[in-house]
Amino acid sequence: MSYTIAWILFLIGLGGALIIIGRRASILANIDVDEIQAEKNAQLKQQIIANQLRRRFGRAGLFFAKLLKPFSKFLRNSFDWLYDKLNAWQRSQVNREAALGQEIDKRIDVLLYEAEELVKEERLEAAEKKYIEIIGLDPKNFRAFKDLGEVYFLKENLTEARQTLEHALRLRRLVSKAEGGVDTPGKDPELAQAHYILAQVHEEAGDLTKAVVQLKRALRIEQNSPRYLDKLIEVSILKKDKIGALDALGRLENANPENQKLAAFKERINLL
Repeated sequence: MSYTIAWILFLIGLGGALIIIGRRASILANIDVDEIQAEKNAQLKQQIIANQLRRRFGRAGLFFAKLLKPFSKFLRNSFDWLYDKLNAWQRSQVNREAALGQEIDKRIDVLLYEAEELVKEERLEAAEKKYIEIIGLDPKNFRAFKDLGEVYFLKENLTEARQTLEHALRLRRLVSKAEGGVDTPGKDPELAQAHYILAQVHEEAGDLTKAVVQLKRALRIEQNSPRYLDKLIEVSILKKDKIGALDALGRLENANPENQKLAAFKERINLL
């Protein structure tokens, strides 16, 4: 009985082994050895062809490099020549612009002188045209705007005078800011003058507060100017600002003790 069971188990194991071997044999039977060899041969052939192409193109590259070497030298020389020409042209442009700038500066100087003479002769319309011509040549010319504002004030065009002077002051502030300072005492007399003219415009328009502001700005630049202190006293009296008038009077006495207006100013201030 025991032998029978053993033989049965042996036959079952042998049958399983045969099944596994049969399956693997079928898989191996499907593998084409010739195909594997062909694949290897194809890869080897491709590698050989690639190497041949590299060698051929390498030789062709050397051939074309030798062939094009004179042409590349010609191109390099041509670019060098063109570069030199462009540099020369740029230098000539800079020189031409510098010469033109000098001519414009000379023209502006002449126009400023002519305009000043026209103002002295009270030919304000002609002076206005000169200043406008200057501004056309140099739109950032502070002096032209300042003097044009004064011309408008003398012509009693208060709105145009105010706008022109305010624009002139904006221009000067931009320049002063770029230089690192604004309204520095004694630094910019023309700026002080612009504030003074604008103060006159405000005074004439009846805005005494703004007139005082502009006069104080002028005095921050030229602290002891008798002209500006005189005007500040006048405007302070008109405002009935006794304290401001006395302060300006004291500064005027220190700056110009011989001023003939001091006694008259004291009497007027005492009446406030």
